[in-house]
Amino acid sequence: TLIPMFLMTRNFPFPLPTAPLIPGTDIAFPTLRFSDTIWAVILPGVFNAFNFLIFKGFFDTIPTSIIQAARVDGGSELNIFRRIVLPMSVPVYAVATWLQFGGIWDSYLWPLVVFQSPEKIPTSVAITNLMNRFIQAGSTSAEQASQLSATMREILEAGLSWNGLMVLGLLQTIPIFIVFIICREYLMRGIRLRGLK
Repeated sequence: TLIPMFLMTRNFPFPLPTAPLIPGTDIAFPTLRFSDTIWAVILPGVFNAFNFLIFKGFFDTIPTSIIQAARVDGGSELNIFRRIVLPMSVPVYAVATWLQFGGIWDSYLWPLVVFQSPEKIPTSVAITNLMNRFIQAGSTSAEQASQLSATMREILEAGLSWNGLMVLGLLQTIPIFIVFIICREYLMRGIRLRGLK
C-alpha cells in the first residue's frame, strides 16, 4: 500500500505518477499535492479499514427498536442519526480517535517516505535518526562519540546523549497519554453501557 498511497499524496485523487488527461483534450485533470505536508500523514491514517470494522460492529449493537420508535414518531433518517444514533456512538468515536491518533503519532515508515524536508519530520523519525548517528559513530558513551566524530561533538554539545534519547522517547509518548485521558471517560462509559445490557 505504500506506493499507491505515496502516489495519491502526489496527485490526489489519482494514484498515478502523473495526472491523466481529460478525454479529448491535452489538459490534465486538476489534482492536489499533499506530499511533504502534515496532511500526507494525517489523511491516509484517518481513512483506515479498521475504523470501518469498529463502527460496523458498534452500530450493529444499537437496538433497532429505538430507531423504529423514532421513525414512528415522524423523525427523518438524518434527524434520527443526529439526535439518537450519534449521541449513543460517542464511545466508538473515542476508541477510533485514540487508536488512530496513537497509530499516526508513533508511525515511522510513512512519515519517512512522505517528508522530504528535515524540519518537518516527526519525533519518531528524528529520534531514530539521532540514534543512528550515535550508532554510526561506533560508540555507546558520550566520551567515545565526541572523540570519533566532529558532528557527534556538535550533538553532544547541544546536550544530547543516550540518556537524552531516552528522555525524548519518553516525551514522545506524552501526547498519546493526553489523548487517552481525554477519551478515557467515553471509553469507560461505553464499558458501563455494555455491562448493563
